[in-house]
Amino acid sequence: MLVELLFKLLFGLIDIIISLIPSFDFQIDLGMLNPVKEVFAFLDNAVSVSLILSILAIIFIRDNFTLIKNIFFAIVRKIPFVD
Repeated sequence: MLVELLFKLLFGLIDIIISLIPSFDFQIDLGMLNPVKEVFAFLDNAVSVSLILSILAIIFIRDNFTLIKNIFFAIVRKIPFVD
């Protein structure tokens, strides 16, 4: 139950961050890249883009966890009277 709560909190936080990204609707005609566009259109039919972004965000957080942890502890060490 606790793990489920943590995962819902994590996914909710990631969804909030993704929802802050504005949507830009514009057309760019790149004739050579039409097959790539079709592949992404088929991929979008199978898997939602928000799911892919959530997975990529989790991978990014996992890969950079030690860097973020070290920065956090460096900041905490600079605060006086905090061990």
